[in-house]
Parts: sequence; C-alpha cells; structure tokens
Amino acid sequence: MSPIVSDNPRLVAFNALKKISEGSLTPEEALEKLGSLLSSKDKALAAALVYECERHRSRLDFIFESKLRDKSNIKSILKIILRLGVCQLLFLDKVPDYAAVSQTVDLTKNIIPGLDKLVNAVLMAVIRDKAQAPCWPVETDQSKREPVERLAIFYSHPLWMVKNLAAQLGLRETRALLAANNVHPGPSLRVNPLKIDRSDFIKCFSPSAEPTLLSPWGLKGLKWEGRVENWPGYKQGLFAIQDEASQLLPLICANPETIIDCCAGLGGKALALAGVFPQSSILCLDKHSWRLQSLVKEAQRLGLKAPKTMAVDLLTINSSDLGQFSLALLDAPCSGLGVIRRRPDLKWRKNPGDPARLGKMQLRMLLKAAELTAPGGRLIYSVCTITSEEGPEVIKRFLAHRQDFRPLKNFEMESSFLSLCVGTGQLRLWPHKHDTDGFFYALMERKL
Repeated sequence: MSPIVSDNPRLVAFNALKKISEGSLTPEEALEKLGSLLSSKDKALAAALVYECERHRSRLDFIFESKLRDKSNIKSILKIILRLGVCQLLFLDKVPDYAAVSQTVDLTKNIIPGLDKLVNAVLMAVIRDKAQAPCWPVETDQSKREPVERLAIFYSHPLWMVKNLAAQLGLRETRALLAANNVHPGPSLRVNPLKIDRSDFIKCFSPSAEPTLLSPWGLKGLKWEGRVENWPGYKQGLFAIQDEASQLLPLICANPETIIDCCAGLGGKALALAGVFPQSSILCLDKHSWRLQSLVKEAQRLGLKAPKTMAVDLLTINSSDLGQFSLALLDAPCSGLGVIRRRPDLKWRKNPGDPARLGKMQLRMLLKAAELTAPGGRLIYSVCTITSEEGPEVIKRFLAHRQDFRPLKNFEMESSFLSLCVGTGQLRLWPHKHDTDGFFYALMERKL
C-alpha cells in the first residue's frame, strides 16, 4: 500500500476516510495530517471527497451495494473505495465521469489489486443508471421499506436518529431537517464590535457577504477559502469564526457584572460576551488547560481583556471557593447533532443511547452551575444539539430539583426572536428553519 502521506488527493481522501472510520481522527485532523504534500487545488479536492463521502455515506453504500451480486462480505477498504467513486459520479460536478472512473480504478489497483475490474463494473453501472434516473435509487425504490428507513438511506442519517427526529417533528419536517443537514453552510463570522462595525467590515473586506438576520454581528455567504489565518482582517482581530446561533448569547444576558463560563472550551461564547460587555468580570472553567491557553491567545488576537481561567472539572469543584456570579453559563458537552451540516462525521460517531446518557450528565453539571448563580442572577443553559433529551427534558428535571430557580419569562428579546421561543425562557434554532446550527437555550433566574 502507498504511504499514508501522499501527493495524490484521492489516496489522501481514502486514507483520511479510513482513519475517520477507525475513530482515530476527525476529518479536519485527518486532512491536515495526511494532505501536507498536496497543492491548494488538490487539498480542496481531497476535502470535498472526504466530507461528501461522510455526508452521503448510507446513500452511497445503498447505490453500490445494489450493483453487487454478493454484498454480504464486503471489506471495509473496498467500501471506502466504492464510496469515493460513486461520490465523484453523483456529488462532485467538477469531476468528469471518465476521470472519476479511471482514477478510482487506479486507486483500487494500488490498494487492493485484483478488484479493479469489479470497481470499474460497478461505477459504469452507476453511470448508466444516473443517465436514466437522476434520483435513483431510493426515490424510486419499490421495496416495502418504512418511510423513516427510506429517509435514513436517501439523506444518509443513522436510522435511530431519523426515528428519534420523526417522533419529535413528524416526517415532513424531519425530511426538511435532514436535507438541510446535507448542505454545507459555509463560514459564519462574528465581527468584533470593539474594532469594527459590521457594515464597515462588509464594505472593506467582503462586499458579497450577507448580514445575518438574528445576530447584529454576524456575516455569512462569504466566498473565502483556505486557512482562516490568511483571511483579510483575521490578524487584526476584526472577526472570529462563530455560527449565528452561538452569537445570540450576548443578546439575552442583560449586561451582567460578573460571569462564569462553567465549561468554556475554546472560549467562543465567553469571548463573544467579553466583546459586548467589556466591563464584565469573566471567569472561564474547563478541565483541559490547553483549551484555556487557546482561549487566552484568542482574546489577545481580538484585543480583548483576557478572562480569568481555571483548569478544573466543574463536577469536582467546591463551589463555595468560587463564590457566586450574576450570570452563570453552562454550554454543556452534548451529542453535537445540531452541527451535522458542518461535521457530517458526527452522525456516524453517535449511538442511540447517547442523548439520554448525556442528559443525565448535563443535569449534574447544571445543578453544579446553579450553586454558582447569585440570588437574582441568571443561569443560562445551552447545547448545540437537537434532541429533546438534552434540551427541554434536562430543564424540566432541573427545575424539579431546584425550586429556587424559575424560567425567565420576561427577558430582553428582539422581535425577530419570537419564532425561536419553544417554551417559557427557552429558545430553539434549527438548520432548516433558521439557517443556523441546531441549538437550544434555556434562561432561568435564581429567586431572591
């Protein structure tokens, strides 16, 4: 087999997909590690192959398996090769069919000699079917599959996930959500309000950018490519990468005097708060010190006063040592199913029991964050997922435990936010409705 690092974009994509399937690397990590010898153009091709194969995995498998007489014992290596070939034929318009076939056959000769004729036959059969019926095969499938199974195949989501969503949303809306998950949204920026106005940023750097509808600092529709470090305005700290759903946090915080971010991660939300409320005192907790180091470095790039940091697990702290804050934020670890359109590999990494398991942990963390909330202060819970087990059900159980907290009924809210309300003090955003990541917020206050 050829070496892992290669100047062949299809071989890089193959090796990256193999690493991803083993669970050892994310797509971004795999491409970064394995594609160092590629030109910029070939890096883009390798990335497109990897992300589209992950995005449409079950549909690709359904298509090539329908062309195999014996599909009971297909090796994982052959599956990856066939996914790459069919993906180029169906989802990469810039790759001619003849190139997709010939390059995939050459890849097969290099990796699993002796199966190149089989791969060629499968791909040629797909080309014939594509010409006859562009929506083939799931839309015209004559089998007796249940609607949720057809949706799972055609839109390439795990069946358990589709069943969960269908029970929550119904089939029609589930289909819309799955379709939205399969469209990459492109980068979203949060303009740094301490350095530049959004309209000025558009005029100076990206006239084609579109202002976001909900966030007053957001931009989308950018055509920039390559490493973000090379984008105009990045080194000057004029913007940060952040989805619009996360950018809404400062709009529901009521200018807090003291803030604790109980699970800060790389600090996107904490630094958004620091940019809007520069006079606030902010403490960021996270159990990984390297994340907090990155947070401080990012604050310096943005020209912000760096928040205080503490490398500690929220569940192990003695809350009396930290005191109480006018705003406690818990952006809890979650299944991440709200960011599938940006991270299609996530849907294949999760298991049916994950939402319920994570919901139990999230409740424990929320109860701990409650101890850090001052009387009269706000407690905000957020997750970038779309499951009820990690959203409303966590809040319901929390309020049953802590009757000294109540949902925030009257909070400062833009009129455009009204469509986001799903309950008292609760906001939910959806990819298919709001063109954002899937996101859930719950706002609560501690009684005086």
